[in-house]
Amino acid sequence: MTFVLIKKISIVKILILEDNKFILSIIQAALKVYDSQTHLASDQYQAEEMFNELQPEIVISDLHMDEGTSWDFLSKVKQSGCSKVLVVSSDYELLTKVEEELGLEGWKFVNKNFRKWLLQINEAVKDFFRAEKAMNL
Repeated sequence: MTFVLIKKISIVKILILEDNKFILSIIQAALKVYDSQTHLASDQYQAEEMFNELQPEIVISDLHMDEGTSWDFLSKVKQSGCSKVLVVSSDYELLTKVEEELGLEGWKFVNKNFRKWLLQINEAVKDFFRAEKAMNL
């Protein structure tokens, strides 16, 4: 009798909070190369509901929204213990303030004013996948 061990391969869930549809489509297209399910939220309230329901392994969040910021959402993500978080913003001062006041050690931050911001997002997600793979070995 022969036994074969089959390792369960899980699909990584990524929650993206971005209120700009054009930027959202660019980020979503860039993430298609990864073995993942992307879930899209257009405001912080929808993101919070989806976060609680899906419990994603990776969160990518725009900071500045049409109606305020995603500050409260990010606070709840921090409380949950989710460690693979990428915060994206064109407002560098607000980005710095969030990093300082919420104490988001281990999270990654991307300034959208930097012309290679999409490359930085892609590299951050790649790092998250490497960490996820290392944990599953």
